[in-house]
Amino acid sequence: MNMDVVASRPASVAREEVLEELWTAAEAGRACTLAELSRTIHAGPSEGWGGVVQDLVERGQVEINEGVLLLTVEGNLEARDMVRRHRLAETLFHQVLEIPMAETETEACTLEHVLTPQVTAAVCSFLGHPPLCPHNRPIPPGDCCSTLDRHVATLICRLIDLSAGERGRVVLIAP
Repeated sequence: MNMDVVASRPASVAREEVLEELWTAAEAGRACTLAELSRTIHAGPSEGWGGVVQDLVERGQVEINEGVLLLTVEGNLEARDMVRRHRLAETLFHQVLEIPMAETETEACTLEHVLTPQVTAAVCSFLGHPPLCPHNRPIPPGDCCSTLDRHVATLICRLIDLSAGERGRVVLIAP
């Protein structure tokens, strides 16, 4: 995860980064304390991660049990969606846009915070519902995966492909 994104974005991004890190730790079978979180997510809000964690506790998304940070059911759902968006973004950047692996993390970390559920489903369908990200980690499936919907509306078409009376907007003029 790109920590410059966390340091320069609103509190919601910091909360999402903590949820994502807790999901990733649980997925790896690692317990995560506040100290571990601070080591794993190097840069963060100026007030530190304690305030972000407390906010997540108050929102009912995180519990603290003997110093270990745990996702609640609600927190787990939000974290799962965040991880899904991140890993789909990595896959899009690496496989389709051919962004070097070293750069996919930074770009995915930026995009994951702005993808809507509708766009996330469209990206997943466009990619063919990939089970794994470029790092070989599982991508949590979405509703679109259960139907294996592969339909993605065409974003750009040629003028010649429009029928008489159809409307479109010119977005590119190419020779």
